[in-house]
Amino acid sequence: MHADADTKYCSASIRAARANHQQKVTQMIWTLTIKLETGRYATLPWEAEVEIDETSSLVDLHNMMQRILKFDNDHLYYYYYCRSYYARKRQYLGEHARDHGVWHPEIAPDRDLDLPLRELQLRDVLPAPAKYAMFYLFDSGDKWIFRIMKARKAPQKPVAGKKYPRVVAQSGEKQRQYGRDS
Repeated sequence: MHADADTKYCSASIRAARANHQQKVTQMIWTLTIKLETGRYATLPWEAEVEIDETSSLVDLHNMMQRILKFDNDHLYYYYYCRSYYARKRQYLGEHARDHGVWHPEIAPDRDLDLPLRELQLRDVLPAPAKYAMFYLFDSGDKWIFRIMKARKAPQKPVAGKKYPRVVAQSGEKQRQYGRDS
């Protein structure tokens, strides 16, 4: 098969598997830990624990992060797997993953990572492959980088009346996107 045909087949098979899975299983709420690693104006540590539906897309996660951080949502963003946020060997996630000139399918050989970010769900990308972590990079210039980890807490059924995603704990101080003068 041609590579494009393989990608289309994988994407179609993943969509079909998801539809079948969603019919059989109740969606679960995951607890994620989000930790600030670095940023141009980062001065203090910050970390949050959030509860979010496992079927949320990476776009949903981005939008939630922007709301929590009170950033302006005015820059590009990426997700990638890497051993540490500054390591050069990275596996980007999403439809433009191959455009970065670094494509390391050996990092996660069993995952279809070049789907559009709106189609990649948390349960597709977390937990990260062994010896790797998942990172969220917002604004390539200011390099706001956050480590995203699935907490060891067992997934739970959604609680009626609670809105998800939601922040359940924070420590440290939220940073301003553009420092003091923003």
